[in-house]
Parts: sequence; structure tokens; C-alpha cells
Amino acid sequence: MSGRPFASSTLDTGALPLDPLPSGGATATHERVDRTAGRLHALGVLFVVPLLVVAVRLAHVQLVLPPRFEEAWTATTERTEATPPRTGRLLAADGVVLAHDVPRLDLEMHYRWLESPPDPVWLARETLARLPRSERRDPARRAAARAELLGDRERLHDDLRALLGSARFDRKRTAIQARIDRMRRVVMAKRADRESVPPSVGDDRSWYAAVWEAFRDELTTPPHRSPDRFVLKEETTYHALLADVPSDVVTLIESAPQRFRGVRVNRRLRRQYPLGDTAAHVIGFRRASDDDRDATDPLAALPRGQAGLERSYDRQLAGQPGRDAVTFDWAGQEVARRSARDAIDGRDLTLTLHSRWQQDAETILDDAIETTEADGGVLLVVDCWSGAVRAAASGPRVDPNLYLTPDPQRWAAHQSDPRRPFFPRVHQMALPPGSTFKLLTAAAALESGFDPREAFYCRGYRSRPDRERCAVFVASGVGHGELRLNDAIARSCNVFFYDLADRLGHDRLADWAGRAGFGWTTGCDLPSEAGGRLPYEANPAAAASSRRQLAIGQGELTATPLQLARLAAAIANGGRLVRPHFAEGIKGADAAATSPEPWAGVSPQTLATLREAMRQTVTGGTASSLATLPVAVAGKTGTAENTGRSHAWFVGYFPADDPKFAVVSVLEHGGSGGRNAAPLVGRLVEAIAATPDWRDW
Repeated sequence: MSGRPFASSTLDTGALPLDPLPSGGATATHERVDRTAGRLHALGVLFVVPLLVVAVRLAHVQLVLPPRFEEAWTATTERTEATPPRTGRLLAADGVVLAHDVPRLDLEMHYRWLESPPDPVWLARETLARLPRSERRDPARRAAARAELLGDRERLHDDLRALLGSARFDRKRTAIQARIDRMRRVVMAKRADRESVPPSVGDDRSWYAAVWEAFRDELTTPPHRSPDRFVLKEETTYHALLADVPSDVVTLIESAPQRFRGVRVNRRLRRQYPLGDTAAHVIGFRRASDDDRDATDPLAALPRGQAGLERSYDRQLAGQPGRDAVTFDWAGQEVARRSARDAIDGRDLTLTLHSRWQQDAETILDDAIETTEADGGVLLVVDCWSGAVRAAASGPRVDPNLYLTPDPQRWAAHQSDPRRPFFPRVHQMALPPGSTFKLLTAAAALESGFDPREAFYCRGYRSRPDRERCAVFVASGVGHGELRLNDAIARSCNVFFYDLADRLGHDRLADWAGRAGFGWTTGCDLPSEAGGRLPYEANPAAAASSRRQLAIGQGELTATPLQLARLAAAIANGGRLVRPHFAEGIKGADAAATSPEPWAGVSPQTLATLREAMRQTVTGGTASSLATLPVAVAGKTGTAENTGRSHAWFVGYFPADDPKFAVVSVLEHGGSGGRNAAPLVGRLVEAIAATPDWRDW
């Protein structure tokens, strides 16, 4: 037992102690239980808090984030588009409509529906838009929706090929896509140029700085995982597919919107010229500066006056465009439209032209051009007192409707025509006026003291029979004999006026011509009017020849039909230089002032002498073919010699005893004034006189 005293005593007891633990032991036990409970609570919190975080995040994802993701699918954009106003009409003085706007239906197609192959991002969005949210994650459903979308595109293209013609549709679609592809390449090239910054060159510090910048960028810049998606504005809008669509095609398309998704009909206004080429060079034409069938901005597509009165009065005729606020969805489809500002229509313009007289003048002129094989011509009627132009025929000419609906064959024929049908001869053709200018030479001589009763003997040439001759000597070898001023004008004696030129001198003759408006524009209301040419200084090498040529309306002198009509009107009305004009008035506003100017220095006696000489020209002179007309005419013929065929002129007025209208006819390379130009006036005067109330115009 020795060595283990405690063990034997413990084992001898034979039983475990049954007495309760002391008070200190109970406290320790409770502390252990509390610690265990605390650990369990803490463990529960550790489990619950993450679950709460997950739950909150789940609620955030389900309730808060979806609208943000769906915003891209439901977002809309609003743009303003111009709405074209109605352009003012052009009306003849007798009320006939010469130009007006008519409705035009254009077919347009959204770019995403016509491009091939289709844009993958647009294709994916359109595919998902066709499925409810519950089916968008199903690959089979997505594949079926995608196939259905592609099928709809092909059927749409087939329908349009059937309506428009296969070649026409494919050609237009290819042209639109090629244009946008070019735009994309240009824009992307510019972006690449901006983003590529070459390293600096020069000293060592610049090179080290460039290397350091590149190194820092590599360390601090995150990798570029995917290229930015770049979308042109033109890829999200509609493009013109066909202009002036037939109404049955429009009805078919608008009655089946689901079948023709991505296609819309744009209602516009198209300019129309009901009388075709009547007064074409006076009226002009209107069209957009850019091709309105390809323009994406409606404001840029508004037509503007490009020539003639359409250009001169463009501001009054054009009106002011309105504005529509248009709402588009994410795919560029129009979903709503409202008017933000109404368009203000243009004002009507009443012209001075009499439509019947204008058509008669053009018929007469066209026949003469064809008969004489002239390059072109003008037949003009102007009110002697107001300057209002009642007829202004110019030929050949082009139907202004051709500018709006081009016909390649007709266009090519006009362009290759040597007679220049696009040239507006009424106000831009300047030719030597020939003997019609002798009226001005006679006026200068009379105002310089020349006695009209002074006799002069014409032997047919001035000093030599091979130069400075009269036409009668060239034709028959004889001169005019003894004559006075009236006879010289009526019989158009060149030698008589050579003598007057030597008496007057070049400077005085040019001065009187300038007073009558030669060398200057008349101020008419057609754009880009020509002023002709008046040589104020004689050619030093041939001063005598220059002044003699000027006296008979040849040499360097050129004049326009409007200038000669103004001269004839001034002789008829007592010496007032009227301003020819083609617009009578604008509805709601006054037309430009057309007050006549005095022909400075010309006396009533001089004008009376000229009127008598012009009357004698018709009764027994070079224009005797007009002597039997129902209305008496006074005038002067002119034949301006040229390297080719001569230019034929006639200038005058009627009625001779009570002047009302000045009249001018000219045939470019058309022959003789007496034989070819004067008969045109005779036919036109007869047509005008057949109008019951012609004297009241």
C-alpha cells in the first residue's frame, strides 16, 4: 500500500459522492452554458446576415435592375422634321395656271430592313422583341423567332420587287447601302486618325517621354475587350425608295402594315408646269439643291427656285416650312408624330404674260426656226407704257417638268442639240442689232443739229465698191440714189449712216447709245440678265471703221431683245425708258417698282421724226410685208452680218397711230430682217388682234 495512500482510500469508499456541488461550481456551469448559447446565436447571425444580403440583392436584381436593362428596349428618341409648305402658284395675267404644287407620294424604307446582310445587333434585338420575356432564354424559341424575322425580310423584298420591278428595287437598295458604307468608311477613318497619336520625334527627352507614356498606359489602361459600336444617323432612318408612287401601290402598302414593316409612304408636294414648255425660260424651274429622293433631312429636300421667275421670287413663293416632332423607338421606327409648328404656304405670283399670246408667239417662232434653220430666236411683246411683258417666246426650249422627272433620252437629246435649248435667250442673248440700231444713230444726229430734210446721194458704197456697201448694191449693183433721213431709215441705207457716223464721232454716238440703255441691263426681274456690249472707245487702229460699224449696229456692239424693245417703247411713248418686267404683282405684297426713266436729252421733235420713219419702213420700205395687216405697225428691220449666216431683226410697235405694244423678233443666224424676222411680227400681230379685248391689256 505504500506509495499510493490516496488511491486505496478512494477505492475503499466503494461509491461516487452524492453530495451537491459547492456554490462556486454551479456558477461555472452556468457560465459555460451562456457561452455556448452565445456561440449559437453568433453562428445563427453569421448564417442569417449573408442570407439577408443575398435576399436584398436578389430583390434588387428582380425589382430595381430590370427597368434599367429594359430601358434600352423601351427608350425613345424625339427629333424634329420639317414639313414642306405649299409653294405659291405662278399665274398668267389671264388667270391660267403656269406652275403649281401637286401631291406626291414617295415610298421610303428603313435602312435596317433593306441592308444585306442584316445588322447582327438589330437582328438580335428584333428577334427578342418578338418573344415574351418568359421565352427569351429558350434557344429553340430564339432560333425560331430569328428564322421568322429573316423570312419576313425576304418576303418584304420579294413584294417590293414585284411592285417596283426587280432590277429597280435591287439597284436602289444597292445604291443606298453603298452610299452609307462610304460614309461609314470615311467616319471610321477620321476616328482612327484622331485616336492614333504618333510618338513625338525630336530630342531625347521627347523620345523618353513618349516611351514612358506608352509604358504607363500599358500598366494603367484596362484591356479593350470589344470595339465600340458606331451607328450612323443614316442607319436609323428611312431612305427614299421610289418617288411619285402610284396610288394603287400606296393603298396596298398602307392596307397591310405588318406585311410591309419598315416601309412607309411619305406625302410630299411636287412642282408641276401644266402647259409644259410654255414660257419655260421665263418661268424657270424649282428643285431641291440635293436629290430630294436621297435626302434624309426634309428641310434640305425643300425645292428652291433655280432659274427664271422661280428663282427671282423664290422667297415669296417658297413660304416657311413647319415642324413635326417625331418619336422613334430604339430601332429607329417611328411610333408617334405631332405638329410642333404649322407650315406657312408661299404667296401666289401673277405674271404679266398673256397665256394665249405666249403660246401663239412660241408656235410662230418655232415654225420660223424650223423653216429658216436658225439656231434660235426670240419673239417679244412689251407694253409701251408700263413695261409689262405680254409675250416672251424663246426657242428652242426645255420643258421644266424634265428637271423634276428626268428622262435620260430626252435629256441627252437636249444636251447634244447645237441650238442650245437650255439657253434663256430672252434676257441673256446679246447679238449685234444690225440696222435696228440706226434708230439710235438717227436720234443722236437729230439731237446734234442734223437737218432731217438734208439730201444725200447713195451710190451703193462709201468710197470703194468692195467695202462699206449697202445691201442693195451687194444684191443688184446699184445704190439708193438721193434720199433723206426718213428714206435712209425706211430703206436701211448703210452709206447714209456711215456719213452720219463721221459727222458725230464715236464718242458722241456711244454717249447717246448709253443714254438709251445700251451696254446696261434693263433691270428686268429675271436673274442674270445680260447687258450687251457698248464700245465706248473706238479702236485706235481703225477708229473710222469702228464708228461706222457702230452707226449701223455692228462691230463690237451687242444688244439684247429687251434693250431693243425698250428703245422701241421709248420712241412710241414719248421718250420714257420703261423697265421690262414679268411679275404683275404678288398676292399680299407689291411687286418691284417699274417706274419708267426719261430718255435724257431726246426732244419730242426727234421722236416724231423717228416714228414717221418707222411707219414709212412698213408702208414702203424693208418691212413692206407688214403693210396689209389689220393693225398698223411701225418698225425697223435689221440684218447683222456675221461670219456665218446673218442675224435677222425686227423692232417696232403697234398700233402705229396709237401705240400700245412694242414688239421685237430676232432669229439667231436666221437670215434677213425684212424677209425672215418681220413676217413673225405680222403673224403675231394678227393673232393678238383676234383677241376681242386686246386693246384693254
